[in-house]
Amino acid sequence: TQSTWETIGYGVRTTGIIFAITCITMVIGMAIAGWVCDHTTSAHKYCMLIGQSIIATVSLLLGSAQWLGLDKSSVFIGSCLAVKALFIGSATVPMVTDCYHEVTTNGRMSEGVVTQSHVASLYVCLFSISDVVGTMLGGVLYEYVGYYTMFQISSILAYSASIILLISIAVTKYKRIMKLKQAI
Repeated sequence: TQSTWETIGYGVRTTGIIFAITCITMVIGMAIAGWVCDHTTSAHKYCMLIGQSIIATVSLLLGSAQWLGLDKSSVFIGSCLAVKALFIGSATVPMVTDCYHEVTTNGRMSEGVVTQSHVASLYVCLFSISDVVGTMLGGVLYEYVGYYTMFQISSILAYSASIILLISIAVTKYKRIMKLKQAI
């Protein structure tokens, strides 16, 4: 039986290079997002929103590769996956910092290394579970709907997450304005 990558014309070496580039760019994206989160206090949600929107757009491009005539281009698919991985980092790191901030400011836990460890452990646990579930779901989707349709479904989910995040930002701003009005 042929692997997914072989059915679209990629050998083991090309597949390995594409995944190596994807992993490297994810690490770079997380480092950049970490720096942004360290140096700004209000840009976390916007960083997540931009990252999520770009992930959705790249997924849509990957899903359209067949129609664009780029389905056999390892450069196109590798570049798209690299950009997607870069912005996965920028979408997830602010989420962890916001989670830590939320946990410590509402008095649920005190600030410190133990709390940072709990939040980081939760993030790694959820990320690991999503890798397992995502891989299984991706395999099922590939069998039933095909390789490119998986990316189209992914883009719909990512755009939906972007819309939910945008609503969350608006609600948070509204609550802050209402608190300020009550204080006056």
